[in-house]
Amino acid sequence: MTSAPTIQDYELLSTLPGPFAHIRFTGIFEQKTTIWDAYLYSLDAYYKTNASAITSHSVRRPFIEVGELTQQGRRIIIGLDLDKIEQSTIIKTMIMIRQYKRLRAGKHEFGETNIATDPQ
Repeated sequence: MTSAPTIQDYELLSTLPGPFAHIRFTGIFEQKTTIWDAYLYSLDAYYKTNASAITSHSVRRPFIEVGELTQQGRRIIIGLDLDKIEQSTIIKTMIMIRQYKRLRAGKHEFGETNIATDPQ
């Protein structure tokens, strides 16, 4: 039995707590060990910095977006319906990604649907 992830299981590349976190951690993707270059956002922060991703009164949901392999690792963007990203959020997110056996490239939405208002 493996133990739950700890702070030693990832490299924090931004400051906590906040609306955003950048981390790197290992996991399995397409049956290969990979380094995840992960960007965790609150949904509000994501849509404020990516205004073209949402329009006024659009539906938005938490998501995982698996991107390209870069020199830093496999890019993954995770949008969470939270006010801020904390250490406990990172631990839970790492568990979720590591347990997601059928994760594939592209954007995958999950969880509750929210009606968004214009973030500006």
